[in-house]
Amino acid sequence: MEPNVVFEIARCQPRHLRRVLQIERASFPGEPYTRDIFRELWCECGEFFFVVKVRRRIAGYIATRLREGNAEVISIAVDPAYRGAGAGAAMLEHTLERLAAAGARSVELMVREDNEAAIRFYRRFGFRRIGRCAAYYGDGEAGVRMRRTLDGPPKR
Repeated sequence: MEPNVVFEIARCQPRHLRRVLQIERASFPGEPYTRDIFRELWCECGEFFFVVKVRRRIAGYIATRLREGNAEVISIAVDPAYRGAGAGAAMLEHTLERLAAAGARSVELMVREDNEAAIRFYRRFGFRRIGRCAAYYGDGEAGVRMRRTLDGPPKR
């Protein structure tokens, strides 16, 4: 990826779901969400389901659910070809700003316990470990639950 990449963040539209599914399969080959799950997420997450584009090509997505002031990042992924350029950070920052504007008080997410890079990434944004779920994932791997309060702009 060249330096100074410009990211465009937009609400996910039904026509984007095919590309979102491609990114999902490339990112989580052992246990990808299905097309039906993404259709449900599109309905449930509505205004908090975003895609990030690089030169008009969808490079990643984030789906977040907001209920009664509490949000949960359901899924986030970046196409392997665009990783390391800031697309994930751009999406998460955008989402946190939108959630705060919508009155969310906190955001939670689950991450594989063995995914140290992702845990470091979320910590950069102020997420802290609040629990562990043994055998959370289909392959038996534990999940780490993380939370961040939204009392101001995202911390980087």
